[in-house]
Amino acid sequence: MTTPKIDLSHLAAFVIACDSVSMSQAADAIGLTTSAFSARLHGLETRLGLKLFARHGRNMWPLPSAVWLYNRSVRLLLAEEFLRQRVRSGAEETIRSVIIRLDEAYTGTYMARAVQDAIRRVHSIQQDCFLDLILSRQSSFESNADQQPMISNSTSILELSVRCAKGSNGSNEPSVMSVDTWMAVGEGAVDPQIDKDALRDMIVLELPGTLSDDIARHPNWPRLSHKVTTAAVSLQDYFGMALLLSSHDLLLPRPLIPARVAAIAPRMYTVPDGPPCAIHARESGMDPVMQTFLAELQRALSTADLSSGGSQPFSPAATLKQISTFNLVVKTGSMAAAARAVGLTAPMVPTQIALLETALETPLIVKGRGGSAATGSGLKLHPICLGIEQSFNDALAKSSKVAAEFRQSIRIGLPPSWSSDSRTSECMAEALSVFHREFPDCRIEVVEGPRDALHGGVRNGQLNIAVVGRVDLQVGSLPIGASEDISLIVNKKVGFCPQAKRVSADELRGIPLILAPAQVTMHQTLITALAKATVQLEPVMRLGSIPLIVSVIRRSPFGTILPASVVRKELEEDLVVAFPLDHIVPRRRLWAIFSTDNPLSETERRLVAHIKDAFASTL
Repeated sequence: MTTPKIDLSHLAAFVIACDSVSMSQAADAIGLTTSAFSARLHGLETRLGLKLFARHGRNMWPLPSAVWLYNRSVRLLLAEEFLRQRVRSGAEETIRSVIIRLDEAYTGTYMARAVQDAIRRVHSIQQDCFLDLILSRQSSFESNADQQPMISNSTSILELSVRCAKGSNGSNEPSVMSVDTWMAVGEGAVDPQIDKDALRDMIVLELPGTLSDDIARHPNWPRLSHKVTTAAVSLQDYFGMALLLSSHDLLLPRPLIPARVAAIAPRMYTVPDGPPCAIHARESGMDPVMQTFLAELQRALSTADLSSGGSQPFSPAATLKQISTFNLVVKTGSMAAAARAVGLTAPMVPTQIALLETALETPLIVKGRGGSAATGSGLKLHPICLGIEQSFNDALAKSSKVAAEFRQSIRIGLPPSWSSDSRTSECMAEALSVFHREFPDCRIEVVEGPRDALHGGVRNGQLNIAVVGRVDLQVGSLPIGASEDISLIVNKKVGFCPQAKRVSADELRGIPLILAPAQVTMHQTLITALAKATVQLEPVMRLGSIPLIVSVIRRSPFGTILPASVVRKELEEDLVVAFPLDHIVPRRRLWAIFSTDNPLSETERRLVAHIKDAFASTL
């Protein structure tokens, strides 16, 4: 694992920022100055390439792009907190796991907060079972199956949802654990039983399942139906809800009222004659801890105050670097081997292990003649340490997809040869210009690299899209057009003149060539093609920069292999001469490659379409 630049302390600050109405309130909760807290959040946004917050008046609102990170941060922080509680309890049993699953649409609501509180309560009284909270939703950047259990032995799953209660449940239906009401939230929020004429217009937001339709069509609402409309605003669109509150009251099931909205709402009243809403629980696996959790959840739902602040802030003691170092030592069986694997100096590994042992208050690694091994406590904690590291890496790999989904930024990988002045680069410049006009708020970042690096960047999520001439099997691809024909470019001082119309392989071998086979695919392809004809081509220089190669060719008696358009200026000045090589290396097809883990977002598809159009019209 690459040492992360984001750590659990950043995620804890981010979570409390999402749960707090103002920056100063969030900073006070974890004992930081407002400026230091703001800098920590800005650093997180910079490292992820995501804008996470917006301001509305004196309030700071998480953007929809923050929902994805919030849920994964809470999951990681719950796991780190469980590690410390597990050690303090002295529990000897092997850790087992139960998955608690919620729809991501519940993020930030009264119910989601109650679930978090119930999990933390269960962890404090029963340390042999880890409750793995997974909030997910099918989207263009993530599927419901993307978040793997932190502990592989998870066999029990508890799914929670809010529905309208309708009679008794069948044998295959989830059990009803709590019945609640609908509430009006806003500046009006006048109880219609007290003053029906003063009732403001009410808005039903986009709610999970059929809840929106259920409330709008309920037969007991004839006197309120003319006051109720719907709005395409999600429960996580805090800015949109803030705008609606100025003219409407929000009509919501009590469990799904966003905690931040409840904190600033002047009034809230129960709406009479509305359909009841109930929390349903579907159990799979029947682990005994499920009943303990449901009892704690029921208690949290019945006693929590909607207008109160958030849960107790997370205060992680361990770091991701310490956890990943511990995992690596267990894997390699030696601190020295672990240091070599990640390029650290020898003393750094035991230092990180010592810091983790201090944070968890238990020995984790013992040194022996044959290397280093995990202690009994270390072996018991290792599965969840692995889960924390893997879950963090998986979340980090999704950040570029999330940024593209919300049209904030997009990263494109190109071969090094495209940095030169050529028709190919003109095509790309045209495509990026058109894309920017269509998505003016989406930041475009272009990085260069050899083919293998571009494929790796796509697979690990660092790049949204890359353009290559040859595609590996592990990525998805779409054709975008054809490359330019390549040519032999020779400085006139070489005095080269082919014996026939086409340059032969033997003649090519006799020219002092400057190539970059490790960086430029066309050079690698040429060398491979000649090798099949038993012609070994050995360059006199290997330069990884196309502009540098052109600069050398312009001044000195050397040759290279490039599209002729790269050296248009040199050809016009009669400094070099170009000879076609399409008989040795035919024109290649170009491909836009992308990760197959998730479908392309609309933003990514539009970029690919613009690239394809540019190549079709120019080449």
